[in-house]
Amino acid sequence: MSRGVALMGKWDEAKRKALGMNEPAEQPPSLFDEPISIPEHNARTSDPETSKRAARNVVPRASNQHGKLLYVYDAAYPAGLIDEEAGTRSGLSANRRCCYWKRCNELRTAGYIERTGGIRRGSADDQTVSRITEKGRDHARHMREL
Repeated sequence: MSRGVALMGKWDEAKRKALGMNEPAEQPPSLFDEPISIPEHNARTSDPETSKRAARNVVPRASNQHGKLLYVYDAAYPAGLIDEEAGTRSGLSANRRCCYWKRCNELRTAGYIERTGGIRRGSADDQTVSRITEKGRDHARHMREL
């Protein structure tokens, strides 16, 4: 089992524990225990109320997705990844309802990853390469130490 898969499994265990489900107390904290500071929700003020509710409801899933993406960007340092590669390596692209590219953009906006100026071919077209920043690496290191 790869380290990434193992860490993602530990995140699921930590999530179940936080929800009050019975889990062994001796489980170590995972890379994804501490959420990344991302805006509370991404609905525009002009969006209908249903969109605003959906944006509020996506926040817990978004934190999980941010953590998984940050982990794969950290593992790919310094070469970086295109968003499509990050979605594939994190396993998020397997979920059709997951908008991993939006989570990547949120990580860029928050300063956890940055564009390198490089371009790589994705499945359909050229895409920009991003890599984890020092802020992102510090956050990933901090999460591992918890």
